[in-house]
Amino acid sequence: MTVLMPVYNGEPYLASAVESILGQSFADFEFLIIDDGSTDRSCEIVRGYADPRIRLLRNSSNRGVIATLNRGLEEAHGEYLARMDADDISLPDRLAQQVAFLDAHPEVGVLGSAIELMDAQGAPGILVRFPASHNLIRWALAFYSPIAHPSAMMRTEIAASLGGYRSEARHCEDYDLWWRATRVTALANLETVLLRLRKHDVNVTSRFGAVQHDTALRICRSILAETLGEEFPLEVIAAAREHARAAEALIPPAIELIVRYHRYCLGAAAALGLGEAAVMREDLTKRVYQLVNGPDRGPLDAPGQRLRSIRRYAALACTGLLTAAETRHFRGDAAKRAWQVLKDTVRTRILARSGASPA
Repeated sequence: MTVLMPVYNGEPYLASAVESILGQSFADFEFLIIDDGSTDRSCEIVRGYADPRIRLLRNSSNRGVIATLNRGLEEAHGEYLARMDADDISLPDRLAQQVAFLDAHPEVGVLGSAIELMDAQGAPGILVRFPASHNLIRWALAFYSPIAHPSAMMRTEIAASLGGYRSEARHCEDYDLWWRATRVTALANLETVLLRLRKHDVNVTSRFGAVQHDTALRICRSILAETLGEEFPLEVIAAAREHARAAEALIPPAIELIVRYHRYCLGAAAALGLGEAAVMREDLTKRVYQLVNGPDRGPLDAPGQRLRSIRRYAALACTGLLTAAETRHFRGDAAKRAWQVLKDTVRTRILARSGASPA
């Protein structure tokens, strides 16, 4: 197998990243390190290791991470390709656990893991666990990238058959690749933490957050267009993904988008377990609730807020998501008004879809 690590001016954290790979319990790999035109001591640091598993290549100039990753994909000799970043730390059994899983599950072509965040000094932060199964990963793709890129191990042949990483997905190249991979293979995540991911001021997210955000929305629009047969406005997609920022007028179409994608995922699943269905339903309900009653919209008891909140629930009810538990937010006269608004809104939506006019 091949461990692929691109490096660009990675001097501050490079040694710890390299040593975390060289110290793996699984030892049968090549460590392909590609320097992308660094101007610091990165190459000198790598050359300081005498381990024969290291293969250092250098780009003649700074070509960017996508071109560097694609070069690595072409140069890789291994059946499996493990990604690694020059500022992260792989835990000692990472490669062993991922190789064992892929050997035992030939239907899986891309495998990630849970991660632990750390700060620039290496102090531990929160644990982040991602959806474990292919069905849940496909559901999550409408909202975020559900595999941490530097934790990923993939079958080299599959990544190459997809054409590698695409330049138009800059700063979201992993998100784009995961979606394209769902067309040809299953994806999975191990629930064990196998990688410590470092957050600091020169991370891609820190430096290019706005570009990354816009690119992610465009990728999501492509996902939804392919799965639902409709190209949604970017502002509606943003509302569905970022509930706290959603403008009032975007809440109903965002809810409808979420519900339609949920139905697609249910129908597309080859074998959806009861546990998966429950997790998906719970996540759907949470996302809709957050849209309807986001933290920026004030408490229900604030003057003038309750009726507007009821109207938001009316939009929610049109998609069949209002549950008995959620009606507990309404009491007394407010509850009566809620049900009237619900009935009126549902009736209006039905008439609108049928082309009829209200009496």
